[in-house]
Formats: sequence, C-alpha cells, structure tokens
Amino acid sequence: IAPRENLSTISAFLGDSYHEASEFNVLTFGLGLAMGIALGTVDISLPLGLGTFEIGPVAGCLIVALILGALGRTGPLTWYLPYGVSMSLRQLGLVVFLACAGIKAGGLLHTAPINVSALAAGACITIAACLVTIAMARAIAGKSWPFIGGVVAGVQTQPAVLGFAVGRCGNERVEAGYAAVYPLSMLLKIIFVQIFLMVMK
Repeated sequence: IAPRENLSTISAFLGDSYHEASEFNVLTFGLGLAMGIALGTVDISLPLGLGTFEIGPVAGCLIVALILGALGRTGPLTWYLPYGVSMSLRQLGLVVFLACAGIKAGGLLHTAPINVSALAAGACITIAACLVTIAMARAIAGKSWPFIGGVVAGVQTQPAVLGFAVGRCGNERVEAGYAAVYPLSMLLKIIFVQIFLMVMK
C-alpha cells in the first residue's frame, strides 16, 4: 500500500514486470562460473610435503556461489537467480551429471569383475556412514530431518542423493544442509586420497 503519486517510484525500485522477474543476468552468472572454475584449478599445498591438490570446478563453483549468495549484490551486479531459472538449472545439471556418469560407467560394466563381498562391504560402509552422520546431526546439532537429508548428501558428495531428498521433502532446508557440508567433505576426500596414495607408494 502506497500513495498513488509514489507508485512509479516504487515500481522502478521493486519492479512490476513478470517478464523481468523471470530473467537473469548472464554477465553475473558467467562471472560466477568463471570465478568458481578458476578457484577449483588453484593448487593447494598439503603440509609435511604430501603434495598439492585441486578442489575441482564443482567445489570451486559451490564455494563461490555461497560467497556471492551471501553478498547478494556487489555494486550494480546482482548475484541472484530467479526461482524458475534456478530450478531449471538444478534439474538440467543433475540430469547431465547422471547421464555422463551412467555412460562412462556403463562402458566398463561388462568388463568389471562382480565381487559380491566387495559390494556387500561397500554397502555396509555407506549405510554405517549415513547412520553416523544422521546421529551426529540430530544429537549434536539438533537439526531438522530435511536439513539432515541434505547433510547426508553433502557428506557423500552425491548430487543424486540431493536430488532424491529434494524430491521427497520439497524443502529448501535440504539444499541448505548440502551446501553447509559439501565443500568441507570434498576437501577432506581429496586430502585423504592424496595421503592414501602417498602411503601406498
């Protein structure tokens, strides 16, 4: 509610076009992607001479997105994606990721040895890790179940689990939990692999 004579000023500030509300700034979107990819290619040195590692473009883009999302705006640049655009990009990204992963894994499926013991051990490790994550998030942090679902997906660094949790819950807290732990989980996995390879040599 506002005086009639101020409507033009309010419309200029808030916007009154449905079409403009569904558009996004290609410049800021491209800048965010470029900064994320650049961050992912930076070599980070491990202590004790264990070598260097890169967090990768996915983790780099996520870290940059978290920072830019917290800023919201930098001068004339707006780091905001309309809801419709954001949802479309999420679905497209998940579909492309799963398709590429499936094609790559499917090409080696017929030559991969099937070891029931290894599959059972992997399933037990995965389930145990999920249960520990759920227990810690619930008992220590006291978080809600949608948030915990995102945390489980983030700890496993699995976009497929995130997509399933979002589809079942339909709650943005799932994505908040995923974003809260994904960068650290990815970083720890990379460091662990580097240390493991150094020890096994």
